[in-house]
Amino acid sequence: MKRICYLENLVQFCQKFVLYCCIICAYILLSPIYIEAAPSKDKHIKSTIFNTLSNNSRPHSKSGSFIAPQIAELSKYAGLVINAKTGEVLYSKNSTAKRYPASLVKMMTLLLAFEALEKGELKLNQMIAISKPASMQPPSRLGVAPYDKLIVNEVLHAICIKSANDMAYALGETLGHGSIKNFVRIMNIRAKQLGMYSTHFCNPSGLHAKTQVTTAYDMALLALALKSRYAKYYGLFSRTHFIFRHKTVVGHNRVLQLYPGATGMKTGYTIAAGYNLVTTTKKPEGELIAVVMGCPSRHSRDDHMISLLQSAYETLHHRSAHPAHKFSSINNRSTTVLSTHRKIPPQNIQQKRPSIFTPLYKPISPAINRKKRSKDILHTTRQRQNMNLSRQK
Repeated sequence: MKRICYLENLVQFCQKFVLYCCIICAYILLSPIYIEAAPSKDKHIKSTIFNTLSNNSRPHSKSGSFIAPQIAELSKYAGLVINAKTGEVLYSKNSTAKRYPASLVKMMTLLLAFEALEKGELKLNQMIAISKPASMQPPSRLGVAPYDKLIVNEVLHAICIKSANDMAYALGETLGHGSIKNFVRIMNIRAKQLGMYSTHFCNPSGLHAKTQVTTAYDMALLALALKSRYAKYYGLFSRTHFIFRHKTVVGHNRVLQLYPGATGMKTGYTIAAGYNLVTTTKKPEGELIAVVMGCPSRHSRDDHMISLLQSAYETLHHRSAHPAHKFSSINNRSTTVLSTHRKIPPQNIQQKRPSIFTPLYKPISPAINRKKRSKDILHTTRQRQNMNLSRQK
């Protein structure tokens, strides 16, 4: 009897123990859901644009935006805002750190296509056959059947607006004369010619590859080349949709609709890269090129981009109204593309602002070379005269 009672007590204890364990596990698993669903003041912090300006800025402005300050502290994050006319760096954060470009790679694919169009090697009404490897590319894609044919104009629209990987692959095969490896080699050569020394391409679409890397600085150079050299075709980047075979294909770039003054550019996303975006704008204050990489979501990326652009234009507007603050920056921790994390001292505030067009080295003046050459010649002639005198003695 004692054994039976002992066993019954043991069974009851085990049942209660299992029940308690189930309750604890359910609490642990379900608690993050309620935490995320609960409203949090930290998720949406309303702050004015003035908070992102340097210490040498103007009085407070009433205009503001919803920004997430924690985005700039993420490990994947990189950001850059430059003046497209002067090359002046208005904001820089990890702009020379290597990041995965995702679909921003298609900007180089399109640049090479525009070059081929200018040279006459490619025509807008030319037919392109979609190969079987191209049709098997993962999304985002246009979804064309193998061996189907499209004209170049449709392919360009699909790459710019839809960010179609299958169309980028097909275009790469055409420009590479049937070889993707040859096209990738051309991409890397062209990147070095543009000064994109920290960039390496592995495919024409931007699908993830460990060795396919770039920087925000290099993407700004690529955007600048597209904007300045191929204005004839640049209107493709400003479109939000296009008609393909009686169907409307919608793009991914919300900033074109949300921010007045945005003139175009490209989005990108992979799991490894995060959410990337390049945006160009034009307003009376000036033309800007902004790059944001490694954001955690599409909405946070777009909101962060808009806040950076607003801050940059507030700075430019303030300079025109207050010439004494001409060299204020929206990033008080970095004054050049190569971030030094050092504030500008007050006595040096009137120095010339850095520019992406500024060479990384200081060339030697020809006058200094001539002066040095004349000193060397004088020194050698004196040595020869002394040698002749010693011989005569």
